[in-house]
Amino acid sequence: MFGQVITYLSSVVRKNQIIPVTTYPQHQNSERNLYLKNIVCEKANVVIALHQTKYDREFALEKHPRFMLGSLELPWENLTLTQFM
Repeated sequence: MFGQVITYLSSVVRKNQIIPVTTYPQHQNSERNLYLKNIVCEKANVVIALHQTKYDREFALEKHPRFMLGSLELPWENLTLTQFM
């Protein structure tokens, strides 16, 4: 059923040219959650993850049709989107 919902969401996104934003539970290492994440990532064209560590955070480009994959550490507490770009 989850796969059907993701397939429908994917078609709505393509048709309406929108960007969905999803969140992921904190207990991300469970087998069930990793399986659900894989289903979502298979349907997505672009996947960007935010990883929070004890000391800083980083954005990771995990999937993209044209750009090289990689990550960017963001140690600043009050970084705005325009400063990020």
